[in-house]
Amino acid sequence: MKYPALNEATIRSHATAQSFARGKTYYRKGALVALTQRGNSLIGQVEGSDIKPYRVTIQFDAGGLTSTHCTCAYNFQGWCKHIVTTLLASCHNPSQIQHRPSLSELLKPLNRTQLQTLLETLLTEHPQLVDAIELQLRQAVSSQSTDSKQTARCTMVDPKPFRRQVQQIIYNAEGDWNDTPAPDCLTHLRCP
Repeated sequence: MKYPALNEATIRSHATAQSFARGKTYYRKGALVALTQRGNSLIGQVEGSDIKPYRVTIQFDAGGLTSTHCTCAYNFQGWCKHIVTTLLASCHNPSQIQHRPSLSELLKPLNRTQLQTLLETLLTEHPQLVDAIELQLRQAVSSQSTDSKQTARCTMVDPKPFRRQVQQIIYNAEGDWNDTPAPDCLTHLRCP
């Protein structure tokens, strides 16, 4: 998929003035050390105050950008300077983007044995991923068993405990209604 065209005004509108200015300075100084597109992802590596470059990931679709993420600790309004740097480079110097195959394109020619070997090798190098994979597998199995077992309930749900909980919530909140009592149908739950 083709990366969406951006301009400085769009980038500026998603960052604070300070983040934009610092990102532009980083861009001009060449702090972006790598810029790669894989499928619907643009991945940038931007030098900063940490020893390793920060990793910026930008997701997009035919409609434009869908999400942005950076490994830096920035936790304020708008995009961080590293995201700004990455987007400015993609905007002003699109030839810098290295186009690589998506993960699905890379895995497509592999057979089951090759995929299993690849996964086992990666997990030996990154054992912290085993728990995440196990969780994903459990969710997939659970989802499949739920889809295949579309059974009706054997017992009726008793609405009385839920009614009491809602009445208590409304009773507790009545004092916050600015001298207007709760409508009778809410306090007694007799609405049609």
